Amino acid sequence: MDSLPEGFRPITPADTPHLSVLFDQSRKQAWCYYIPFLNCYHLPPGRQVLLGTVRDATCILSRTDRKQTIYNLVVPPAPFDVEALAEVCDLLRDATAVDPRVLWCDAEDAERARSGGFLVEEKEREYIYDPARVAAMKGPEYKALRKRVGQAERRYAPEMTELQEGRLEECHDLLARWRRLQGRKHAFLLDWGYTKSALNRFDDWGVEDLAGWTASVGGQLAAFGMAGPITPDLACFFMLKSDPELPGLSEWLRYQIFRTLSERFQRVNDAGDLDLPGLRQHKRMFQPVDLRPVYSLHRS
Repeated sequence: MDSLPEGFRPITPADTPHLSVLFDQSRKQAWCYYIPFLNCYHLPPGRQVLLGTVRDATCILSRTDRKQTIYNLVVPPAPFDVEALAEVCDLLRDATAVDPRVLWCDAEDAERARSGGFLVEEKEREYIYDPARVAAMKGPEYKALRKRVGQAERRYAPEMTELQEGRLEECHDLLARWRRLQGRKHAFLLDWGYTKSALNRFDDWGVEDLAGWTASVGGQLAAFGMAGPITPDLACFFMLKSDPELPGLSEWLRYQIFRTLSERFQRVNDAGDLDLPGLRQHKRMFQPVDLRPVYSLHRS
């Protein structure tokens, strides 16, 4: 199957204004609704993210082409319409003989989909933070984080700067080093692809949509992170990669980014922990104010 479903086309950064308004009006706050992520998840030829309309609802599809063509919905139709969801599932099943899934779905849409006959499975819980609370780093609950950040400052004397185009190649080098030392320990860590894509496409958005920061140690880039808005009050902590041989630097840069985000946002969504004990411990050190469930959907 070579042709795309009728009316669907690849997502582009030019879709950002439309999707931003749509997601804000639909009160979408899950991490997957961060628009640069949706664009960077588009990794042709292996995977494409496609945009189209069914019953006046915007649908976002994922198409993978390996041994066979498989379609899934990245998120449910927006605004949510169970008839549009059923119709697009029928369309994709007829085209491939495979029932599609909805990869990510928030609690509100999950309940509506369940009422419409879809099966709902909890996928993960996303960490929601109050960035001002993290920035203050006060109270006994932040003792471990204060210690970790202080140790990194004394050990490395790191310097944080805004990510500029001239340092993107250094970020690519660090990402490759991270993959050699850390990423391949966990074959299911799939963020390498969209992280690399975000570096390649960093200039496709302005800093109001995709901002980046670096941490340098002894003049050498040793960590980088990116974030941006899901809604006007909610930020997506998009990614952070640091040299695995510099323990504590990741916490240091994450804390500095939280401080920066606290100047603009009331809350920050830092995604889930992939059920990894080390990542869970790392994220809980920053004291989330909520753990918000995200689901997947499929037909019975």
